[in-house]
Amino acid sequence: MRPGRSAGTRRARQGSQGFGFFRLPPGEYAVIVFHDENDNGLLDTGIFGVPVEGYGFSNNAEGFLSAPAWRAARVVLGNADHKRIAISLIY
Repeated sequence: MRPGRSAGTRRARQGSQGFGFFRLPPGEYAVIVFHDENDNGLLDTGIFGVPVEGYGFSNNAEGFLSAPAWRAARVVLGNADHKRIAISLIY
């Protein structure tokens, strides 16, 4: 994994789930979440690279045939910020 990236996993369950990132320095961040339905560790895609498993980005940002623009998905953290974001998955 490249520097500046963080990852975590959680088993899927029905309903809402939470995940935390702690002690992040001030800056801009973006989050992508996906439902790895077949448990292969990848976001599977079909024709033209369109995901066939659920996925979502911070700010519920959406792209057109690609990931959304950074500006649309970014979350800005200042000093001592505590932010809670919600991401809805697209299937």
